[in-house]
Amino acid sequence: MKDVRTAETNAAMRDRMVEQLEAANYPIADINVVEIGDGQLEIVATLVPTAVDPNELNAVALDLQGQSGVRHATWEVSTRD
Repeated sequence: MKDVRTAETNAAMRDRMVEQLEAANYPIADINVVEIGDGQLEIVATLVPTAVDPNELNAVALDLQGQSGVRHATWEVSTRD
């Protein structure tokens, strides 16, 4: 059985990411949570195609990285067919 506190913390991080991206006018197409081992999760937001402002995305990543339990936060630009 999963630790409820951990599930709540993960949900809070996911919600924080959504709030900050939407506040910066980056609509989200999808959110995926991937278990990468040792109780670590990777939360990946897929954005609706739009122009990217690196400064805004850097600010979101830095904020998330400063949160308890977050080891790394980053972003990348990718296009899909």
